[in-house]
Amino acid sequence: MRSKTVKNIVLWGAIFIFGIGFGLAYPHMAEMLAQDNEIVEMVGAKGEKIRTECGTYVGQIDNNSIEIKIDGEPKAFQLSDRVKENFAQLGLETDDKVVFSYVPRGNEQMMIIDIKKIEAKS
Repeated sequence: MRSKTVKNIVLWGAIFIFGIGFGLAYPHMAEMLAQDNEIVEMVGAKGEKIRTECGTYVGQIDNNSIEIKIDGEPKAFQLSDRVKENFAQLGLETDDKVVFSYVPRGNEQMMIIDIKKIEAKS
C-alpha cells in the first residue's frame, strides 16, 4: 500500500512539474492532460513520455487509427477517446500538415492525445 502511495505522489509530482513547463508553451495541452484520466493512467502505468511532432496527414485507417507521414515515413497512430470524439470536426484531408502529441506506448501502437491542423498562411 505504501509503495502505491509513493508511486502516486511521484506520478502527480512529475505531471505537475511537466505541466508547468509544458503549460507555458501549450496551455490547452496542460489543461487536457490534467483532466484526462485515460492519459494519466496510460502515462503513469508505462512511464512513457508524451511527444509532439509535425507531419503530413495521410488518411484514416479505421475509426480508431490514422496514418501520418513524419519525415516522409508513414506511421500508424491510434486515436485516444478524446480525439476520436472530435476528429471529424478537424476536417483533415490527405496532405494536410498537422501538429500532434502522442504517447509512444512501447510495443503497442502509438496513441495520439491531441492533434491540430496547421493552417497555411496566405
